[in-house]
Amino acid sequence: MSASIRQRLMLLVLATIALVWAIALASSYGQATREVAEWEGARLAKH
Repeated sequence: MSASIRQRLMLLVLATIALVWAIALASSYGQATREVAEWEGARLAKH
């Protein structure tokens, strides 16, 4: 039995949302690690 158009559309929408969340998570993590490294460098330079 094949999936209905509604089921396929729902799967596509959920997969797209998951992909956008994954990209946003990776970007946020990368930015946060860069910020922490910058703060740590500034802290070490201060002492």
